Amino acid sequence: MRPSSRDNVLAAVDQLAKSAGETSFEAMMENCCTMLEKLAAFLSMMRTREKFTEALDSMEATPIEEKLLLASIKMTPMLIGFGLKKVAKNAAKEFPAPTGRKHGIGCEKYVEVIDFVSKLNRDGVEVGDCIYRASRKFQMGVRSVERIWHHRAEILQNGPEPHFDDVVRKISEHVSGN
Repeated sequence: MRPSSRDNVLAAVDQLAKSAGETSFEAMMENCCTMLEKLAAFLSMMRTREKFTEALDSMEATPIEEKLLLASIKMTPMLIGFGLKKVAKNAAKEFPAPTGRKHGIGCEKYVEVIDFVSKLNRDGVEVGDCIYRASRKFQMGVRSVERIWHHRAEILQNGPEPHFDDVVRKISEHVSGN
């Protein structure tokens, strides 16, 4: 990674820590790691039916606690739904929502758009017509292609600037394994 990109990533993570109410990057990561370690320990206890049986046998629980545990297991889907709604409600208050318009193509396609327009132009087609054809081929507005074409030198040198949709798409692909 280029040093300038690394510094930008570190600055963004520091800003994230502040917006999460933490004093520093280290404090935020410590809290995240602690939470994930507790979750991992809990899930590890349930890795096999035998381990979970041992954990249940070793519990000293009152009849009320036993019923609460059973009810919480039966109600897990409802608890997850309730928890997600609460988190979403709080997040909507605390974090900014994405703004701006939806982007028809991902930033990865910007170079394809530039190449398409360039090739047509090299073949003698007027730039305006090249841009119009690109808008039809990539199913996007003429103005969007004009913006990409106008910033082509920067895009080709530094890469395109990702939009919110690009980030969500990339995370979704990574999580789903595609």
